[in-house]
Amino acid sequence: MLKSFLMVLLLYCLPHWQAIAQLNHSNVISIKAGIFVETFKKYPHFMQSDICQQALDISQMQIDRTLLDAILMCRAFEHQNTRLQIEFVSMPNERRGMLLVEQGKMDTMTSSVWSTETNGADVYVTQPLLDVGEFEKGVYFAMSHPVFDLPPQQVALSNYTGLSVKDWTLDNQALYQLTTQYIKVGYSPAIFQYMRKGRADFILLEFPSSYNLNWCHDEVCLKPLPNVKVALNGTRHLVVSKYSENGAQFFYRLERGLTQLRAMGEIRKLYQQSGLINSQVEDWKVLN
Repeated sequence: MLKSFLMVLLLYCLPHWQAIAQLNHSNVISIKAGIFVETFKKYPHFMQSDICQQALDISQMQIDRTLLDAILMCRAFEHQNTRLQIEFVSMPNERRGMLLVEQGKMDTMTSSVWSTETNGADVYVTQPLLDVGEFEKGVYFAMSHPVFDLPPQQVALSNYTGLSVKDWTLDNQALYQLTTQYIKVGYSPAIFQYMRKGRADFILLEFPSSYNLNWCHDEVCLKPLPNVKVALNGTRHLVVSKYSENGAQFFYRLERGLTQLRAMGEIRKLYQQSGLINSQVEDWKVLN
């Protein structure tokens, strides 16, 4: 397995050996990373500062997963005597971000993607950050929903309308196993608007780090149906441009750093601290 991985990495990097060789002469790598426009607006302090130089206690923060993956990139460089500088670039959606990475106009996206979304894409793909089944989500209803007045054994999700985003392929696969009634929206910011207006009953959301596991946004608070969850059937990866100026250097260092972090158990630890891998729901029943 290790020999195969090293061979793939070598084949990726051979066309860019001159760029990689420059690593011996520089301790700083600067990249442009796409980040969803909602996250860009939500965290102006991080967007305008050097996030890799900030001491962040993830366990005390409730942050978006897209920002979390940027912090993971920073951590991958900490043990390599190389400083990473990230310039964040606002992007409307993942599809647009992938196109810009393929064109070399950005080095990477801060959000990891499912392996299925890299099929046919002309980009470098990192080793998995999350393996199959590690990305779990809760079944979230509005806090005032009458489902919470029912005994658990009387709750049949097939009687309720689920909500998802059209491009969330693996979420949709899980949703289809829960109900035949569902609504799909075109972009993620709309989900909280739909839930606030009562146009759907539930949505699958990742667990936050907060003790009560609730999500509050856009004047609506959602909480998970207790003791049940879904596990998404895919692996998550970061993508890096083959054609940007610093793409090859960044990918080489990133992969090496991720290998080190995984060996130390730091990738899983970071996701645990953020709540994405959540010890509070460890014993909850997987519905799919």
